[in-house]
Amino acid sequence: MAYRLLGSVEVCSGGRMLPLRGVRRQALLAVLLLWHGRAVPVERIVDAVWDQRVPGSARTQVHGMVSELRRLLPDGVIQTCPSGYLARVAPGELDLAVFEERARRGRQALAQDQPMQAAELLGSALSLWRGPVLAGLSTPLLTAEAARLAEHRLSVVEDWVTAEFTLGRHRALVAELAALVAEHPLRELLREQLMLALWHTGRAAEALAVYRDGRRLLREELGMEPGAPLRRLEQAILADDPTLRAATPGPVCQLPADPADFTGRARELAWLTEALTPHGTGATVVALSGPPLTGKSALAVHAAHLLRTRFPDGQLYADLSTDQDVLPRFLRALGVPVEGTSESERRELFRMCLADRRVLIVLDNATSAAQIRPLLPGVATSATLVTGRARLTGLPGVRLLDLDVLSLRDAHALLAVADPVAATEIITACARIPLAIRIAGARLAAHPHWTAAVLAERLRDPDHRLAELVHGDLDLSATFAATTPLTQEGGRALRRVGGLPDRPITAADAAVPGRVLEELSDARLLLATRTGYHCAPLVRLYARLLGVPSAGEAPS
Repeated sequence: MAYRLLGSVEVCSGGRMLPLRGVRRQALLAVLLLWHGRAVPVERIVDAVWDQRVPGSARTQVHGMVSELRRLLPDGVIQTCPSGYLARVAPGELDLAVFEERARRGRQALAQDQPMQAAELLGSALSLWRGPVLAGLSTPLLTAEAARLAEHRLSVVEDWVTAEFTLGRHRALVAELAALVAEHPLRELLREQLMLALWHTGRAAEALAVYRDGRRLLREELGMEPGAPLRRLEQAILADDPTLRAATPGPVCQLPADPADFTGRARELAWLTEALTPHGTGATVVALSGPPLTGKSALAVHAAHLLRTRFPDGQLYADLSTDQDVLPRFLRALGVPVEGTSESERRELFRMCLADRRVLIVLDNATSAAQIRPLLPGVATSATLVTGRARLTGLPGVRLLDLDVLSLRDAHALLAVADPVAATEIITACARIPLAIRIAGARLAAHPHWTAAVLAERLRDPDHRLAELVHGDLDLSATFAATTPLTQEGGRALRRVGGLPDRPITAADAAVPGRVLEELSDARLLLATRTGYHCAPLVRLYARLLGVPSAGEAPS
């Protein structure tokens, strides 16, 4: 059941409107619901149903209308008590009660310096209003109650605007505040809020005009000057007081630093720019997949920096390989405390926070779609960019981009070596892997007496190549190890692969079950083809570095 007072008086059951024939029946139900859970004397009911011309049969008519309403409503909703009647409705059924509870919680959040929660709660409370409260009912008692509730609504509006201002959302409120000031021209706090909204959007002259209009109106109608807060705001705007700029936090940006030497990937960047542009038809989810060390994370971070202006409400970032508490961290960054909330409540809060906001979420090093689903926004205005080795086809509406090693042209641009022959040999030895090429370039820069040909010579021996691809904390082998979690069987199989000839591999060749080679393929360490599994050159060298397992290590 749904009982509605915040507009015309309505009762709905199963999505169907129940017939409340006649304004007197509506007035009787309204007065019982206004004091729901409390006894309403028959005298008050009479005052709510009739104005000055109360008939002698008023009590009898009240009893008759109560009987009619009882036939319409579920048992127990209208109960008899010694002095009159009372209405009992379940939690969440009466819009007025829901409004009052959300408003109470929203104001509490505002007092506790939780503007995001306050804005969401107060905004959801106000969304319950469908029009003038108790519309169509005009007895003095109900008119007074309607005026009281309308005043309550206006005070909630003012608190909601305060919360929205704290979040820096001035521009979006200008039109609504202008309409409210026109409707309530003597309400000084609303006028003050309109002036602030205009000033924060670069419209100081209009803000001062709003003040002058209010001052003239107060003088003409009440013979008085504006209150002190409004006068102080006018002076602050005239002086361009810097304190007016305080208190509005900027959008959160958690992105790692944009790679300074990022080079190439023009086609991929163009594709990402188009794919990550919200089109208003559903959540935007893009997944970058590919073999290890192909630069998925660097490309994602670089693209996110390029797209920051398209997502002005913030950019959230998490490395899922190390961050186990992503959702609480995201919520805190958005100004929402999470203490005492359940996982399902956090997911709901996250979706509420992103409603009507343009935020880019970057989720790095994902291993499964299950990791991602709780972190997806529920609106089309935001976008999510995911990286991982696996193709995350289980994500709803996902667009996939599989990343390969660098093109030869991009690899040359990244290495930036003048000798094209030596550069090509270095790039080939690095298998066109961005990190390997970056390490090679760093080694050349650290040894200015080396020529490119010297480094090419040092990289020529496969058995020593990985040992050469180390510079400071850049270590190709260590990065392989850190980013390649495998089961015990998978680790043994990879070591066996390292000792096999460079040709397509079968389960029989590796002396392991086929599912183990599938594990290596899922980790993008092997490439599955019709003729068997292929191993990339540097992956094979890393597998050799691990050593061939002894017979005692072989699975039984």
